[in-house]
Amino acid sequence: MSVKRARKTPSKTKPKYMSKKAITILTGIAFALAYALFKYMSVPFDLDNLEYVISIPSDAKNRKLNLNEPLSAFNIPLTTRTLEYVEKKYVIVQSKHRGRLVASVFVFPYHYRNSEDSPSGLVLGFEIYNMYVSPRYRGKGVSINHLYRTFMLLKNIYQADIGIPSYIVLHVSPIDKDMEKAYALYRTNGFVHGLFTENGPYSLRKRSEVFLERKSLDSVIENSPYYNSEYTGERDVSGDRFLTLYTDINTFLRSAKINAYSKNEYNRHKERAARLKESLLRRFIYTRDG
Repeated sequence: MSVKRARKTPSKTKPKYMSKKAITILTGIAFALAYALFKYMSVPFDLDNLEYVISIPSDAKNRKLNLNEPLSAFNIPLTTRTLEYVEKKYVIVQSKHRGRLVASVFVFPYHYRNSEDSPSGLVLGFEIYNMYVSPRYRGKGVSINHLYRTFMLLKNIYQADIGIPSYIVLHVSPIDKDMEKAYALYRTNGFVHGLFTENGPYSLRKRSEVFLERKSLDSVIENSPYYNSEYTGERDVSGDRFLTLYTDINTFLRSAKINAYSKNEYNRHKERAARLKESLLRRFIYTRDG
């Protein structure tokens, strides 16, 4: 009687190891992907090659804005209500590099009138709020470049300086960490006029005649009691506590394009603003709400 041997059925289970060929292929793919990523990330930062996003309140389209960064930088709560309010109120211009936020600014266009409310006193004012540059891109000349491109766009969109004068208006606040840097930057880029106000640009909305006065910022600061005298009294919550700067839109665009200021000039204005900041903080109480 013959005995038949049982045939071994081939196992359908794949081996738990990879062949050398497969490992070689996967390694090659990994190196290729890593190299591609390196090339992508190492593309040099170029101010002339950024992606720009502009959001206008009257535009119903949903723009891809990054509001978390700029709002957080100014300690503004990131609530749904706040985000909706900001998008409905401001013209927002943001620049991006490789999908990352580079800079952001909120602009509020408003038609200023004089104290007599006469048609001849009508002025188009662009109020700057929340100028923000991402930490990754600071020190690369981003802020003024961003504002230059912003106002080149807005000048065309709003037909600025056609028919009525157009000004850019902003204020610097002593509770901002870098107030002195901001002041020096604006002062060396065409913002050579200004005055002290209680509520920044808002205080000038029915005082457009101040734009004709063209008070020198240097004189306004140096002749103010805030700059030249020691103060030991009680701090106040009201009064002309914000330094408000303004310039006509064409002066700013020319100054920003030429960019002709020296480092010594910048440092001189920075030192002046630092001294002013210290004095204002001794005299007034400031909050993030105003």
